[in-house]
Parts: sequence; structure tokens; C-alpha cells
Amino acid sequence: MGKVIKFKGWLSIKTITIFQTSDMHGYIFPTSYMTRNENQPFGLLKATNNYNKEKAGLAEDSSILISNGDTIQGSPFAHYLHSKYNSAGRLTNLFNRVGYDAGIPGNHEFNYGQEYVKEGYEHLE
Repeated sequence: MGKVIKFKGWLSIKTITIFQTSDMHGYIFPTSYMTRNENQPFGLLKATNNYNKEKAGLAEDSSILISNGDTIQGSPFAHYLHSKYNSAGRLTNLFNRVGYDAGIPGNHEFNYGQEYVKEGYEHLE
């Protein structure tokens, strides 16, 4: 799940494990919403669970979690949030709770318009 990078500092070598997610498309739960009781291999909750398991075996402050975009658009849930609230804040607040260190917008972030992206990203910490 993570990529290990070693680099030399002034006095020592430090190992950093980089974790990344990409193309979450607003899927929070591991379901496509097509049938009940699905357990698909995707969704923010499943990725977070896997990340936490991997991170638990690492030294403190030795990992970075990055989102490579396409997070706030694509799932039926994301569409519902857009239609009902016209805000991506509920989704971006969940990413805050996971503890992402950095992220970049993907091309699908702009499907609902630039203002939607701007408003949603204002919630990021």
C-alpha cells in the first residue's frame, strides 16, 4: 500500500512511507449502491481502515498520506450531496478526519463547476 523512500539528512537516514489514494469519486462506503450488503474493494472507509493498519506498524511521523484527486464527484452519494446541499464540504470534512497530509485536485473535481471545488476545498485543513 505504501511506497518506502529513504533519504539522507544531515545526520541520519530516515525512512518515509508514502501512502496515496486516487479516484475516490465520493465513495465513502464500500458500495456501488446497486444492491444491499455490498462489500466492494473501494471507498474512503475501507481505504482508511487499510491505511490505519499499515501505519500502525510504522514509526511515529514516518508516513505521509496524499490524495491524488477526483474525490468529490462520481458516486450516487456525492451526487446527492451536490443536489441537496450544493456543497462538497461534507465530503472534504471526512478527508480531514482521515488525516491527509496533502492533496491535489483531479480533473473530475470541476464537473460541478469551479465554485463548487473552491467551496469544498475551503473546508480542508
